[in-house]
Amino acid sequence: MLDASLLRPSRPFGTAPTDLDVDFETTAPPQLVTEVLHRCVHHDQAPADLWELAVGDRLALLLGVARWSGLAALDVVARCRECHELMEVSLSLDEILDAHERAGRSPHADVDTHGAALRLRRPSGLDQLAWQRAESHERADPIGLMVRTLAVTGDPGPGPLPETTVAAVDRALNSLDPLVDPDVSLVCPGCATVTVERLDLQARALDYLHRCQRALLHQVHFLARAYHWSEEEVLRIPAWRRSRYLALIERDAEGAMSWPT
Repeated sequence: MLDASLLRPSRPFGTAPTDLDVDFETTAPPQLVTEVLHRCVHHDQAPADLWELAVGDRLALLLGVARWSGLAALDVVARCRECHELMEVSLSLDEILDAHERAGRSPHADVDTHGAALRLRRPSGLDQLAWQRAESHERADPIGLMVRTLAVTGDPGPGPLPETTVAAVDRALNSLDPLVDPDVSLVCPGCATVTVERLDLQARALDYLHRCQRALLHQVHFLARAYHWSEEEVLRIPAWRRSRYLALIERDAEGAMSWPT
């Protein structure tokens, strides 16, 4: 089994030919995360083993890839519910990932369900796959499905879970993987009202990496049009040289014909 603490991103996304094979339009997020990690995280195991990693560790690696690909911070914007003042805070990816490194790696969390104690484990990518493939009647109660999958001890019982149990489960899972759906507090500069926004780090990282892929497609388009190279020929050129060619195309479009000294 892969040890997440030993894994690090090995290159930015959007620089290699295989990055164009990732289908951001129709692929489900868990599969997208695995595809990106397979391409951009160095490991000696089979790609399937990436599914065994905890969801929080997979997300940390994905954010690491996004950071190396150029994403320095995430902006959170909200409007105050009291005075309607616009609020904004910028979260550094370095700080987010440092906090993940400092967090404990407890494998379990206990949930008090008013007499029926539950112990939940950290969800993994394999759990996400199982939830995707569950029967339709099971997916109708996603929280119950998740709890029954992750329960190490205790039995939540049949039927929908009470709201108090759902809230306790949410707190427990957040304690196990703080990166998954974290809350961000914004203080209004006008009236000091605190607004709490839930941040989907996975969606934001995948959206940025999709833009990296589109940027690579644009590079291919401009270089193929300018030099009449095929896609394969363009993608064989190292990323730094593609950038130089694009700069020359831009210079020529502006009418500058200076030569380097």
